[in-house]
Amino acid sequence: MSDKIEAKIDLSTLFTATITVHEAFGFDDDGNKKRRPRLINTAHFLYAEAKYDSEEEKQDLIDKHTDVSRVYFKVSDSSTTSVLAAETPEEIDQLIKDAEEERTQKIIKTRLGIGVF
Repeated sequence: MSDKIEAKIDLSTLFTATITVHEAFGFDDDGNKKRRPRLINTAHFLYAEAKYDSEEEKQDLIDKHTDVSRVYFKVSDSSTTSVLAAETPEEIDQLIKDAEEERTQKIIKTRLGIGVF
């Protein structure tokens, strides 16, 4: 009989990919929108919806430092929510791709036994 205990761990559950969007939450004394970072797990991300229909309208929103998109994500198995964000849907897509790539690299390095952190 062997005293050796073998544990199998799914490394994909140990590492998460997250993105940070900047959500609006009121106005400061000068009337400018206040923003705070909102961390979103990419596994909970649903979609980002643009608040503009054309490139001119997009640039106008960016110039005014206003919200450019609405980001939808899950907060539980049966509930979703959204935040207004300063990032465009294209920027959010790139953030997700980068976060998922970083997560994948961490999993690979861990499997190879290379220091991750």
